Amino acid sequence: MNKRFILRSHFDKCTQLIEQLQHALVNSDLAFCHYYQLPKVKEAENHRPPSEIPVTPFEGLDALNKSCSAYKDVFKQPELSGKLLTRHPGVIGIKGDAPEIRALITAINQEKQNFKQIVLSEKSKDARFELVHSTIPNLITLAFYRQIFCESRSAYSVRFTWMHKHSIQHLSAKQALTFLQQNQSHKPMITQDKATWQAMVEQEKQRIVGLSENKKLRIRRPIRVSPQVNVRFSASDRYHVSAALPFILFNADKVTKIGKLSDYAKKPDTRAKKSRYLIERLFLETP
Repeated sequence: MNKRFILRSHFDKCTQLIEQLQHALVNSDLAFCHYYQLPKVKEAENHRPPSEIPVTPFEGLDALNKSCSAYKDVFKQPELSGKLLTRHPGVIGIKGDAPEIRALITAINQEKQNFKQIVLSEKSKDARFELVHSTIPNLITLAFYRQIFCESRSAYSVRFTWMHKHSIQHLSAKQALTFLQQNQSHKPMITQDKATWQAMVEQEKQRIVGLSENKKLRIRRPIRVSPQVNVRFSASDRYHVSAALPFILFNADKVTKIGKLSDYAKKPDTRAKKSRYLIERLFLETP
């Protein structure tokens, strides 16, 4: 069967289920609702990690309306980044177990997974891009992939924090050289001048060529800070998940503590070692 047809079917089904979820949440027995609005990231800010992120809090019906809208925020908007996605931290607290809402969340997450598996069945990045955007123009694929997290156990606390982490990729000198060769002919990522771009990559290739073939390398790239939800039942029973979408908490009237997401302000880590990168632009270093 045609992949575009199947992909569109999963998208339409998921959209229908999300609309049902929105209706169910609005009509649920709400214990509380908190939503924390973050600034939208513009195209020009793709390569500028923020040192500060102001948070605008909402409560009650306003928070619920914004939370419901967040579940359908999957399309590229003019002048906004399609790479750095808008995150929607929040918590919707529902009294009781609400099995019909839990069933909707399960069905939505499954449709998202089905959609993702079809996209990943394409062998190349370009083929995956073509499949998605010829089927559903302007869709932000990673935004659509986002799972909706929920909890039905009686938690001691639900809090929000900011997550700092690095993406680490290990590779050999030969693999690093292949990576640079592949990128040299691609569209410039930093400068619009293709000749300048090719010269820059050629200079980086020469640094790699000068290394021994068995030299171990790693790319340790900082990932943009993001909010997360921390759910705690006891000192030894706790977990955290992404707060990219509002967290749904069942039996919320039994929760002891609900935390708030505060503004983010980057603080210097005096304990961190000063990295000396072989290639600064790639965060490529010799460990």
